[in-house]
Amino acid sequence: MTEECKADGSIQKLVVNQWKTVGIGHLCLLSNTHNPTGFLLKLLRNKRNEIHIFQCKSKAKVNGPSLIMRGTDTKNKQEYILALRFKESHCVHVWYGAIRRIVKAAKQTPNLKLVPNSKHHIRSTTEDVIAKMKQQSWDCSLCCHDNKAGAFMCEMCRTPRPVHMTTPAPNLKLEANGSVSMSFPDPYTPSETHSAAISIDTPSKLAFAANIASIVEEEDEKAAGNDNEENEDDEEQKESIKELINMVTNGSGCHGCKYNEVQNILLLGHDTFTDCKTMLNTIVAVVTDDCLADSNTRIRGIQMLESWIKQYFESDFYPHSQVMDAMYAFIDNLEDADSSDSQYHRLTSNDIKLLLRVKSTFEQRAKAYESQQKKQHIQRRSKKIFGEIDVPKNYDIMAESDESIAQQITLMDFNCFKAIAQRELCGQAWKKKDREERAPNVMAMINQFNRVSRWVQCVVLQQRNRKKRAKCMEKLIRIAMHLKKLRNFSGCCAIKTGLASSNVYRLKMAWSLVSKAERKQHEEITEIFGGENNYKLLRQLHKNAYAPSILYCGVFLQDLLNTDEANTDRAKDGTVNFNKLKKTYRLIQQICLYQQSNYDEVKPDHVMQAFLRKAWDEQACYDDDKLYKISVKVKEKDNENKDIDEEDIVSFAW
Repeated sequence: MTEECKADGSIQKLVVNQWKTVGIGHLCLLSNTHNPTGFLLKLLRNKRNEIHIFQCKSKAKVNGPSLIMRGTDTKNKQEYILALRFKESHCVHVWYGAIRRIVKAAKQTPNLKLVPNSKHHIRSTTEDVIAKMKQQSWDCSLCCHDNKAGAFMCEMCRTPRPVHMTTPAPNLKLEANGSVSMSFPDPYTPSETHSAAISIDTPSKLAFAANIASIVEEEDEKAAGNDNEENEDDEEQKESIKELINMVTNGSGCHGCKYNEVQNILLLGHDTFTDCKTMLNTIVAVVTDDCLADSNTRIRGIQMLESWIKQYFESDFYPHSQVMDAMYAFIDNLEDADSSDSQYHRLTSNDIKLLLRVKSTFEQRAKAYESQQKKQHIQRRSKKIFGEIDVPKNYDIMAESDESIAQQITLMDFNCFKAIAQRELCGQAWKKKDREERAPNVMAMINQFNRVSRWVQCVVLQQRNRKKRAKCMEKLIRIAMHLKKLRNFSGCCAIKTGLASSNVYRLKMAWSLVSKAERKQHEEITEIFGGENNYKLLRQLHKNAYAPSILYCGVFLQDLLNTDEANTDRAKDGTVNFNKLKKTYRLIQQICLYQQSNYDEVKPDHVMQAFLRKAWDEQACYDDDKLYKISVKVKEKDNENKDIDEEDIVSFAW
């Protein structure tokens, strides 16, 4: 272990897209001879004298006054993105230079074999000591990580386990004559000096070290064996991926698709049959092949890699440390291409220039993403500080025009619809356990639909008498017709769903007072969203609509679900089922066509939108059971032709 740098500063870690401070104090950068590919970051906090140690990857990036890297907390084994800030600004570049030196030294260092520590052995047979060590957990002396009993090297920093046993506590017993006897748990036997760390002769030491080394080698062989089995299982998969990528780079295409469409299909749906790292390694292997006869093959491969970085950086690259490491390794090898030790030294200078386009694209996209994250953080912070726009106390949304209400609901719905990323629509992401992470905008769209539907029920039930209730129903029907005119089929269906709910449908006396014109419009909307013939009328409206439009998510999510479940990921011969990928891709492209432009002709009314958001948040506590009880009470009042009194309002908790 070598101390490379010291400085005063702080460490922050990224948790759920927010920076949280680990501590402020004295920072220390340590290189580890047992694991030269990484380094240890140590923080001694000023206030509590706590020590935090992170096992860090060999990559770091300067971002203004901060140094960004990935590190695993040795206490909880959690990996974080870390940001180091220093008291003195020049320390950023000093530390970055030290990390680069560690990386270069690691490349020149051969793989180290584990040599056990030969100090502090107990007097016992070799087999007994090893058996005891396998039953006892231990703390690493370097990074303080709590290792399992069977491990003979630290899981975090790869430091060898010291060959010694902890002294067991003696058992004390009070004898009848008042004396105290002392015994030790088997198989421990105290020496005359009661020392638990008695040295043994050199031959015994060598035998002991050899046994420990053999155990470690066995563990490594087992791990390597498992890796080999996994690699054998993945061989066919990799070949299939390589064939598909070759169809792109060769410009041949497949299954009636041109090569550029095959590229887009693979970039969108590759996670159904492989992982991002395998995909990246396969593309890199193609574009760095020094035996390529046609330069256009390399160019198409580079274009594919650039398109992937531009479109899916935040989902396929940034969250996955292994993919980021592979990209950094690729870039480092390109920069060292002139060296004879580089694996790319056979490539021509023109080839290297072409490949450096990938580096430029990657760095620009990473910078843009970080800038976007900062901007979003500032917006969230500003909203938290300043809050929502103030809404006048006597503001009555039902006094606003039907068209203006429909317009503002459309703008709010479109914000949710436009934010849906293509990847969120793959692999039934919205139905998985981690759907909030995999498909956050699809879930936001579904939530928005439910909020509007609940709002419709609440607004109708809040009216004081059946005449006002009928007027409210008429207004909501007219709003739904305006939503249909604005091509907001999601909002229109949400209002229809709210009016068709049992809590509103049972109010027969109020419905009887609705005018014939609005009743006819309501029947028209009900027919469109009734679901007859697989939503034939609604699908025709979707087909005839133009961007911007807001499709009813219930239809397109069902289409994607049917496509996914009706087709297997792989064909009978084990190859990738490209037809399924193609069908899914084309469905998603049809959906995304309606996201391409904005409702520029509609001006946002921030006061009305703030009122609606506040109302929807307050109504979230009204579930179906609560609305049912209110609906039953309201129906009784309507049948008696009585108004809702103050006592009822208190009981409803409006």
